[in-house]
Amino acid sequence: LVRMEEHVQHASGKLRTEAVRLTERRRKRKDRAVALEKMQLQTLDHMKERIVACKHELFEYWSAHDDSGDFHVAPAVWRDGMAKYIGAELPWEWAQESFDIVEPESGLVAYTRFLQRFRVAQVGEEDLSTSTCPSPSPKRIKRSFARGWQGVVVRRLFESLLWADLHLRDTLAALDRNADGIVGASELEDILADCGMALSPAQCHTLMRALKIRKGSACSNLSLFEFLDTITITFSSCRRNPASAEEAWVPKALGRVARVLLADAFAHIEQQHHRRDDAEAVAVTAVGGAAPAGEGEGGQESMRASLGGSLGPAAGSPPTPWGQTPVAELLAAWFRKADTDCNGYLSAAELESALEPLAPELEKRGVPSDAESRKMIVRYLDWRDTGRVNYMELLAAITPVEDGADDGMGPFAEDLLETVALAIYANRAALLCTMREQFDPQSTGTVSAAEFADG
Repeated sequence: LVRMEEHVQHASGKLRTEAVRLTERRRKRKDRAVALEKMQLQTLDHMKERIVACKHELFEYWSAHDDSGDFHVAPAVWRDGMAKYIGAELPWEWAQESFDIVEPESGLVAYTRFLQRFRVAQVGEEDLSTSTCPSPSPKRIKRSFARGWQGVVVRRLFESLLWADLHLRDTLAALDRNADGIVGASELEDILADCGMALSPAQCHTLMRALKIRKGSACSNLSLFEFLDTITITFSSCRRNPASAEEAWVPKALGRVARVLLADAFAHIEQQHHRRDDAEAVAVTAVGGAAPAGEGEGGQESMRASLGGSLGPAAGSPPTPWGQTPVAELLAAWFRKADTDCNGYLSAAELESALEPLAPELEKRGVPSDAESRKMIVRYLDWRDTGRVNYMELLAAITPVEDGADDGMGPFAEDLLETVALAIYANRAALLCTMREQFDPQSTGTVSAAEFADG
């Protein structure tokens, strides 16, 4: 019995010792799991900060490899872009699974939606910690940083061009400064500086990315007329009121007027194209003679020259199909056709004369088109009350308003100041130190709005 009791005590001691060891092992495993989870969250947070900082580089890289132009790339291309700009040492296959970015139907990554998931945001007082979720909950993020801007930069750009009252040629030259038919981020920076808005290169890249997404273009740059289409649609979502009650029908009828004008402009472009083809055919059949400068060819070439080489298809190429031609390009062609004295502006008489042949088609669409009604339309188009209409005034009134358009620009408004938000976040320690030392020596925790702006 004594020996049995010794065995029992020995076994009990070993069990207690092993239980302590097992408890310690479980605690260490738990600590390792917690540390691994913390390390993974820190890695994800680092990735997110770098994604926000490198958004325009990532967008340009993926759009350059987007052969289909539908804002989708293969997961391998996504990983290559992340490795190039965020860091090749990071586990991108694991990140791909953690971010859950591959669409199950197509097996591709929608890179614009991915980039829009991450931004620096202002959080509520109840939660000032950095969010570790790929898509923050609306309850957690109280207010996005840049809400309320509502496209103010684009509006100011368009309004500056409108109120400058420029010649048609000068308007297009102000936007397309190297006359290559496209508007890049560097040109946009110069344009905005001329309009009194000093944006950084990173902000201009962000703005261009937002405009391209809004336009549905995955190309590295927007064409001149695509750019005009985008900023005009933004501006036209808030049209001015008529001068008098008897003209109240005019803004309501502009959508129908626009369809008639655009159809007439497209027919004019096609006619000019056919005339140029006929002139080239005559030149080919001529023996030992130079190509004749026919009316269609000369008119089209002079039009192209006056618009900085950006209007209509190039010689030898078919005209762009109806529905794919930018509205701004169609209106530029119609403007040039109606500008009979070629001074770059449309007088009231020129506008009334240009609308007169369209009266039957306007009547079919329910738009009054007698002489007095045409005068009312012309008066409404004259935003500046100068007795003449410039190209931007025509765009502002005639460009169809996008369905559902409002003052809010959605991701555009947030993307616009994202680089500012990122700068504040990245330099928050230095900013806080400056505020305390220079503006809050009593450590009250508050400063005035002017002091905050100075800091």
